[in-house]
Amino acid sequence: MNNPIRFIDPDGMNADWYEHKNENGSTSVLWKPGNAEQVSVMGETYNRTGETYTQNVGSDASITYNQNDAVELTVNVLSPSDWKSQRTDDGTGNKPGDEGNCFYQSGEMVKASGAESLIGTANNISDKNEGDNYINNQVDQGNSVRVHVDRDNNQTGDHWITISSRTTDLKTQAVKSFGFYDPGTSKSASGTQISNSLDTKSLTGVTFYSGKTYTVTEVRKNKKK
Repeated sequence: MNNPIRFIDPDGMNADWYEHKNENGSTSVLWKPGNAEQVSVMGETYNRTGETYTQNVGSDASITYNQNDAVELTVNVLSPSDWKSQRTDDGTGNKPGDEGNCFYQSGEMVKASGAESLIGTANNISDKNEGDNYINNQVDQGNSVRVHVDRDNNQTGDHWITISSRTTDLKTQAVKSFGFYDPGTSKSASGTQISNSLDTKSLTGVTFYSGKTYTVTEVRKNKKK
């Protein structure tokens, strides 16, 4: 705030993030001591958003702050416009032909990242650590990956999803989770929801649109460039 005498917060615990929507559609953001619902800065009203803030860095990455500490980095290999659905627009059934198949639509999303997901079960990775490492390798190259998941808790893959992002803990440099896009819903907001993520410790996550637990059973390799 350019006033270190007036605005002082020794332990960093009594502060929050605030946003102001500008007339041109952009957003101004600041981190400020206090937790008032609104503050006025240079005649502009800023609304409190909380202790955390996520800053987009172009379309390919974002940084999440807790208070004023950068704690997470998310790298995106897909954008919401890349999402594909196997469902009809009204959500009453699957689309006809290949477009109604989750395997096909997941492959189409991989193509949107600039990669090509292979066919044939010989290209599946069933070992958890090997699959984890393969996803990381592909994300490093900017590629998405097609992933087989068990959603009925019977240890058998029964649905295909597509890796969309990777989130790293900036304190430890450890990968925390992989985001995914889900073709099994007719709604883009559900299929690309940020909460659709797989914990890297178990490669398990819960989907936003159905609340089902997804556990990765296989990772499908991409064609080598």
